[in-house]
Amino acid sequence: MGALTITTNRRGIMGDLKYAEISATFSSSYATGGDTGLTAAALGWDRVLVGIVTSQDNGYTFRYDATNNTILAYRLGFVADTGTAGVNDTIIHTTGAIGISGSGAAFQQAMSQVTSTTNLSVTPGTIRLFMLGR
Repeated sequence: MGALTITTNRRGIMGDLKYAEISATFSSSYATGGDTGLTAAALGWDRVLVGIVTSQDNGYTFRYDATNNTILAYRLGFVADTGTAGVNDTIIHTTGAIGISGSGAAFQQAMSQVTSTTNLSVTPGTIRLFMLGR
């Protein structure tokens, strides 16, 4: 898996919890399962309780996996399926964005994890997270 470059922007203590505001830059070769490196040890903690991604970029969304210490990247992809568009389904195009309106099965696509070896080091590049731990 690719390795994240981690920068701690701010850290502190709230009661019995530690917190950190993190900037994480993706690798140039993302691997299925997410980029690694954002561990409790990297933060000087015993354990990460939760990581909340506070930024999105260029149609990507992200999830911190505390069990595997990875950040996973997802993107909506329009793929062919066997569904049939309903009569009220519409693809809406506005400047810089495409939206979908309706409930036909042809338009119900879940976000998919970014494919292996995708270069995420520039786009989306760096994302921000808020971490809680002990």
